[in-house]
Amino acid sequence: MICARLCSIIGADACKHIRRRSLYSAGGGSYWDGVASIAIGVVLGIVAFVLARFSRGLLLGEAANADVRERIRQAMLKHPNVVEVVELLTMHLAPE
Repeated sequence: MICARLCSIIGADACKHIRRRSLYSAGGGSYWDGVASIAIGVVLGIVAFVLARFSRGLLLGEAANADVRERIRQAMLKHPNVVEVVELLTMHLAPE
């Protein structure tokens, strides 16, 4: 058990040094730092776009679909004090 842990620590340390040396010899450390920063920025931008796209209806206030609006209208017209529904405006306030 101790031997396995020691081997994994030594192996991880060796891999770290090999990667560091190969990146530095391939083009310099500052080049790869810049590439990594741009890649992280692109990934964060894509994630932000996807999340905004999925939650757009909640952010802007999406209306209920036609079937739900019609059921609401029928429920309102069944009330004895309601004569006519002129305009029905709906807005989702939560996902469920």
